[in-house]
Amino acid sequence: MRLTLRTLLAYLNEAGLTAKEQKEISARIEQSENAQKLIKHLEVITSDPAVNVFAISDNQGEKNANRVAQYLDSSLSDKD
Repeated sequence: MRLTLRTLLAYLNEAGLTAKEQKEISARIEQSENAQKLIKHLEVITSDPAVNVFAISDNQGEKNANRVAQYLDSSLSDKD
């Protein structure tokens, strides 16, 4: 298994990985200084209360793809 951002995030969230895959990723992280730095950086960012989080649902509770696209394009206003 390659050590990518996707696999690191899955590892950190313990999502969809077998015990064997988790062990393999853990070993790769121990060998990679860059992976260790990235994990520390992700932990700092995700624990920062100043990081803005927005609702991707409209008033009816349905996911709104346009809001997600606006957020990704950095065009979502503070009023939205």
